[in-house]
Amino acid sequence: MLVKHLPKLWKIHNSSVILDNTKKQDRVRYRR
Repeated sequence: MLVKHLPKLWKIHNSSVILDNTKKQDRVRYRR
C-alpha cells in the first residue's frame, strides 16, 4: 500500500519544491 502512494507523495513534494524555487526566483527578480 505504501509503495503505491509513494509516487503520488513524491510528485506533490516535487511540485511544491518547484513552486518554492519559482517564488524565490521571483523575489530575486523584484529586488533588481
